[in-house]
Amino acid sequence: MILKGNWFDLRRGTKFLPYTDGDMTLTKFTEYVQSKFDGLSKVEIIVRDKYWVEEKKMGSFLSVSKGSNEPLKFLEIHYKGGGGGGDKSQ
Repeated sequence: MILKGNWFDLRRGTKFLPYTDGDMTLTKFTEYVQSKFDGLSKVEIIVRDKYWVEEKKMGSFLSVSKGSNEPLKFLEIHYKGGGGGGDKSQ
């Protein structure tokens, strides 16, 4: 239940993150998310870089990242749980 509450806080935006608006960078955000899920065996966090984004031909992300001094980060969160036969249509 605590994880669900923390995940809800993460989705609501930087209001609940430990940084002020001007302090939040992609690096700090990805490190914060990694720390929140650290040690959970059913969650895998992958932080992709510019080279991965180029390889996947995700040009819009590359274009947006050019406006930042911070290196591009693409965050993937994989949940490897469930498997309980729930509704697959959602």
